[in-house]
Amino acid sequence: MNKKAILTAVILIFASIGILFYKIYFLKIPFLPYKSQNNWRYDIKINKTAYSLLENQLPDKIYLPIPPNLDSQYLTDLKIENQKHGSILETSTGKLFEVSKDDLLKYQNFKIEASILITNQRVPLKNTFLDEEAKSHYLSLSSLSEDELAHLKTLNSSIIYKDDNQQEIFDKIAYFILDEFVIKPEIQDFKEVIEMKNGDSLNQAKLFMALCRLNNIPTRISFGTTVIDAESDKKVKHMRLFINEYYMGDKWMFFHPDFPNIGTMPKNFLLIHRDITPALELFNSRDYYSIQVKPIRKTFFDSKEYYEKTISHYDHYSSLSLYRLPLGTQNIFFTLLLIPLGTLILSIARNLIGIITFGVFTPILLTLFFLETAFIASFIFLISVFIVGIILHFLLNKLYLLAVPRLSIMLTVVIIMYVGFALITAQLDQDSNTNYSLNYFPIVIVSVFTERFMILLREEGVKNTIKTFLGTMLISTLCYAVFSIDILSLIIFNNPELLLITIGLNVFIGSYTGFRLNEFFRFKEILKKT
Repeated sequence: MNKKAILTAVILIFASIGILFYKIYFLKIPFLPYKSQNNWRYDIKINKTAYSLLENQLPDKIYLPIPPNLDSQYLTDLKIENQKHGSILETSTGKLFEVSKDDLLKYQNFKIEASILITNQRVPLKNTFLDEEAKSHYLSLSSLSEDELAHLKTLNSSIIYKDDNQQEIFDKIAYFILDEFVIKPEIQDFKEVIEMKNGDSLNQAKLFMALCRLNNIPTRISFGTTVIDAESDKKVKHMRLFINEYYMGDKWMFFHPDFPNIGTMPKNFLLIHRDITPALELFNSRDYYSIQVKPIRKTFFDSKEYYEKTISHYDHYSSLSLYRLPLGTQNIFFTLLLIPLGTLILSIARNLIGIITFGVFTPILLTLFFLETAFIASFIFLISVFIVGIILHFLLNKLYLLAVPRLSIMLTVVIIMYVGFALITAQLDQDSNTNYSLNYFPIVIVSVFTERFMILLREEGVKNTIKTFLGTMLISTLCYAVFSIDILSLIIFNNPELLLITIGLNVFIGSYTGFRLNEFFRFKEILKKT
């Protein structure tokens, strides 16, 4: 290698890294404007058993909760089955779909479906003003009977001292629930819950709320569900939760004994409704409600939003950003900017390994052909062209035709084959809802490939043509695998200065004059003698 080439390559590589470093650490432009979204599919419906077995126990009004939009969750694609036979009830703590008992028995199928984006970030708690009316509501113990209230006060006196401040009172109540309350779903009577310190999740939340309210801490119960294994789409487990919210320091904070970080919303928790009143305690009953939650991991990228929020803050840089281009043009460059990576792969394959291909750019063009159509179908099509080309080669040899008419015949046959390919892919499109793209560009690529193929077949023979064909298909398949990595195209599009690295590496490869890898095997006998 000559020193000039090495110096040039090093300068190009370091220039690319330097530009990238300046963007990330000085302009604070993210390396990858690409984020994973934790998207959940949520549905809740009234069980059919509620219509028949529990008809006499049904309340006059039945409610289906609609999850609220929060900083930590965002509701999309809301669908309500039989919405016209109910009404959406707006409350200060969320929305409810209200159905009367008569409509429920008449129409039966009522269901809410929604997609919900969960951020899973620790969202800072916001100050909230609580007026006297709301404060009075969240301190009320009117739902308790006199007997229950008397038992509650007895329990409270064993936990709280008269001179405890508000924070000490809360800590003692929280530790009491954490250490002494035992989950036993079979215990439902709240008086027994207070006496035995046992009960289900709802009664646990009710006891915490009652103790807090008795000590002048505004508290409410919120209903939600948590996904135990949100990283996997298989065997997903989720459970209903009644989680407490308590008002302290002008903020609503969260408490549940099964989750750490008291005060913040638990990770992978979907809040379905706030302030569970006695009329909404049926959410705890699986006899009435069926709830399904499934996490669906999705990726999200919005180039317009990224440009407006990030790039537009830097006037001297925004004029150079590809995000200024129309979306249609951006889509073209997402693929176009990957071509230098393909040529780098080709350089390594030809100059360092010694793989022979049909020309320099034919493998890259075939890669684009795979991307434009469908890989398996187009791969089979090229194999078919190869086989038909060899057969035509032997047939046309007997006619002693000149090169241009021979090539014209072959191109005509390829066009006929491409018509059949289009008909087959159209049928596959109808059968499997797969979108195969057919246009003029693949025809041009296949025509160029066919020309190179026929010329080599005539000049080098079948054996060398097969070797070259296999080498071309190998490089095209490898490039297709690289081009299909979505995150890679996004990285290059967001940081096109990285292409300087491919130039630098090509300078290194282009200045290499040693043995290729295949030559070590080809000349191994000579190398043994030296």
